[in-house]
Amino acid sequence: MKNDFPRIKNHTIIRQIGSGGYGNVFLAKRGDGALVALKIIATANAKREADAVKKYGALTDKDNIVKILEHGEIDGAIYYTMPLADTIDGCEFPPTDWRWREKSLAKIIDDRLEKPGGGWFSRAEIIGFIAPIFKAAIAIGENGMLHRDIKPDNILFFGGQPKLSDLG
Repeated sequence: MKNDFPRIKNHTIIRQIGSGGYGNVFLAKRGDGALVALKIIATANAKREADAVKKYGALTDKDNIVKILEHGEIDGAIYYTMPLADTIDGCEFPPTDWRWREKSLAKIIDDRLEKPGGGWFSRAEIIGFIAPIFKAAIAIGENGMLHRDIKPDNILFFGGQPKLSDLG
């Protein structure tokens, strides 16, 4: 199978794990062997987006916002890496396996709705999902930024805690 993935210095792209209106997300291995989520955003205004990535990376609310590990520009696009989210409950596959699924609020909702007799979420569960995201949105706004794409797919779990990811 031919690999047409872009080349990012010190990263080996393994496979695509997501896509959206603002770019594609890949599972990548860094030079040190760590697996990361690598997002590539093709844009006509790479400088503006690169500045936004730097500003986002400097946010102090590390409890509710996914950390940017590194960022850069390549061929008129920008890229940044973030840690991989937790795996969805019950998924026994490593991230390198195509069956692996990251733990996002969208997947948690889908799993709950598909489970026979699963019902909806309790008030406490909903508050547990949403409160950290409100805090993240407030922190982003207080730093003169706007997320642009808050949705269940961009709420990822790390150590069991929801965090807002993606710049939108």
